[in-house]
Amino acid sequence: MLSTGASSATEEVIAARGAAIWQQLYATDDFTVTQAVVRRAEKAGCTAIALTVDSPGLRNVETLKRATLADNRECSACHTPTSVA
Repeated sequence: MLSTGASSATEEVIAARGAAIWQQLYATDDFTVTQAVVRRAEKAGCTAIALTVDSPGLRNVETLKRATLADNRECSACHTPTSVA
């Protein structure tokens, strides 16, 4: 799946991969922009649009908060100098 904010064009990624990809989409408050992203993905051959529903200005902040709260152990509790990564 290619991010809306990817530094490579959808067409370039599909060409390099040699197969279709999914296009991730952050909908904007300007429907013409959202529509243009979807149309470009369709034209390029994307087989799916993955609509992201978190806030594009705060990407992954909610997920990061949940992960931070879920595990507050010291790193050394799981990782020791002799542990295998």
